[in-house]
Amino acid sequence: MGGRQGRRPAHRLAARALRGPVRRHRRRPAAADGAFINYPDTDLADPARNTGAPWQTLYFGDNHRRLQRVKAKWDPRNVFHHALSVRAA
Repeated sequence: MGGRQGRRPAHRLAARALRGPVRRHRRRPAAADGAFINYPDTDLADPARNTGAPWQTLYFGDNHRRLQRVKAKWDPRNVFHHALSVRAA
């Protein structure tokens, strides 16, 4: 032990530094009002079935406009998409 007592390897310090933010993120809800992330529930886009918040709000919350700008910049041809993916602005 001697001089090494109290010293931790760098990977353990990095893991400890990440532990707090990861735990805080885990406590937040994944969606605004009940949409499952990575599951395109097309019923949410149907006005006859979804009379609540717009599907974009359910999936992306306040981030939708920002995500549209990102989509326009990095995927203007809409190569990466699914039934309820972000569309370019």
